[in-house]
Amino acid sequence: MSELVQKIRDQWDNLAPRDQKIVMGVGALFLLFLVYLIMVRPLQNKVETLENANARQIRDYQVISAYVPAGQNKTQENADRTASLEKAVDRVSKDFGLRVTKINRSGDAASVEVGVTDTVTLFYFLNDLEKKYAIYVQSVDIEPDDKNNIKVHKLMLGRNEKK
Repeated sequence: MSELVQKIRDQWDNLAPRDQKIVMGVGALFLLFLVYLIMVRPLQNKVETLENANARQIRDYQVISAYVPAGQNKTQENADRTASLEKAVDRVSKDFGLRVTKINRSGDAASVEVGVTDTVTLFYFLNDLEKKYAIYVQSVDIEPDDKNNIKVHKLMLGRNEKK
């Protein structure tokens, strides 16, 4: 190893000062290029991905807000409270073409597995459940999909108390 280092030092010493400066400049440019490839470009890609996801969420919000009526009566005076959670979810999901794969009932709540849908359909579905059956969302776990859809991992629904 020391022989290799010695050969490189000898070659360096044999170069003219102008050639040494050129080699150092090219080396510095190469080093900057590596830093860009290893550190800067991955960060730029992540920022672009987050900006695209944010823009898609803003677009989805604008579409959803256009469809969901503002100032809706939250007391659900005319809601059918006699239908079970399972039947209500089944009826409304058929209205919107949602594929509900599993409903696990636990007391006054139910865990519903919906799968993949578009955002607008999901919000219509949830809006109708609240309006028609006084069923509201307790929690939802969603993930954006590649095709402007969302994967609903976990949807917890419960019954509103009569107000």
